[in-house]
Amino acid sequence: MLLLLLMLVSQYETHIFLDHDLAKETYPDLLDRDLTELPVADLLEISKKLIVTDHPF
Repeated sequence: MLLLLLMLVSQYETHIFLDHDLAKETYPDLLDRDLTELPVADLLEISKKLIVTDHPF
């Protein structure tokens, strides 16, 4: 999943935003902020926590 995210961000003009409810609880400073503006390491860390750890499929 994280590799797919990196591929999308690097190959296409992409904008990634957090869900408002999730952002309020976990990352209030990122509310309404485009996550593609963050350094890749930060984007991967946030994605890993929210997608892989908190919401396993």
